[in-house]
Amino acid sequence: MSQRRETTRPTARWLALLTSMLVIAYGAFLIAQAHAPGLFTRFGHAPPIIGMQARAFGLVVVLLGCLPLLLLCRTPRQAAVLGSLLGFGLIILIFSIAYAWPEP
Repeated sequence: MSQRRETTRPTARWLALLTSMLVIAYGAFLIAQAHAPGLFTRFGHAPPIIGMQARAFGLVVVLLGCLPLLLLCRTPRQAAVLGSLLGFGLIILIFSIAYAWPEP
């Protein structure tokens, strides 16, 4: 049996890299400024986040920005391992933020 190797197109790789860079830069900006602006959603107004909570939110944004980089992995097994580690890291970070840092 011949196996057909699926490869990611170079355009998709460049777009994933660009998306990842922009999201990671936004997360780094949130960490550096310690301020996440408020916004309006369909559920109402979300107030701005200031201080340590904004830095934690920026860290979550940086980790989410690493997700598109999984397209750059060479093998599906490598992508699965790195994706699992990234997912576990995100879950641990989100739960530690939700339960360890009290509201000011």
